[in-house]
Amino acid sequence: MKISEMINALNEIYKKHGDLEIVYSSDEEGNFFGTVGFTPTVGVYEQHDFMDEEYLKEEYGDEEYTINSVCIN
Repeated sequence: MKISEMINALNEIYKKHGDLEIVYSSDEEGNFFGTVGFTPTVGVYEQHDFMDEEYLKEEYGDEEYTINSVCIN
């Protein structure tokens, strides 16, 4: 899913239901749910690992990397 698709979907939900809490599921089967506690963070997601932009700058300095994802929690 792209950011634009998420924004459009969330805008429709907001129009219909108001300002709702955002929750997440911790596994594919949805066995645990929790609230989202942080603002979205951009970074690099590869093979089930996420590195946020701050970590990338500290770890790799000025090396080039391509931001490819947003983490919501």
